[in-house]
Amino acid sequence: VERTIYYECSSTAYYWNDGGGYARMMCDCDYDYGNRVIMNQTATEFIVKNLSSFSWYEFYVRISTKDGTTGRVFRSYSNWVTVRTEEDGPSGTARNLVVYGVSGSELLVTWKEMLCTNINGILTKYVIYYKRDDEAYPRTADVSPDSTNDTLSNLKSNTEYSVWMQAFTIVGGG
Repeated sequence: VERTIYYECSSTAYYWNDGGGYARMMCDCDYDYGNRVIMNQTATEFIVKNLSSFSWYEFYVRISTKDGTTGRVFRSYSNWVTVRTEEDGPSGTARNLVVYGVSGSELLVTWKEMLCTNINGILTKYVIYYKRDDEAYPRTADVSPDSTNDTLSNLKSNTEYSVWMQAFTIVGGG
């Protein structure tokens, strides 16, 4: 399904295919006042804001000039340029975190993988944090980004633990 969204500060159009992970953007450098980003004659750059992290975008520029004598409009188009925005920390973490008692000194932690839209890069690991109420700082267990469970061992028997987790990319945790 192809959709068109008009950007807030102008009429810059973004086009993307929901299934393909690509976005397309058209930026017009034009003298008429249609549905376009109007830039002055000397503009050599345009900053596009509010793009998604670690996403592919395709851009092209159309330049139009109007002959002052005849009124004829001449247009020139650049090639499409494909770029990827920088990686960021996740905007969420694993879903449906559940903790089960396996034995007196072990807990099994299970979860469902993160939504792709929340990763914002390449997932490098999960960190499970766990602590007793009488501990000032949590202990941690680093877990592979492909895992959906881990067992916490050597715990104090018959003791309640708080357990939570965080996802990480190379930029940091989210």
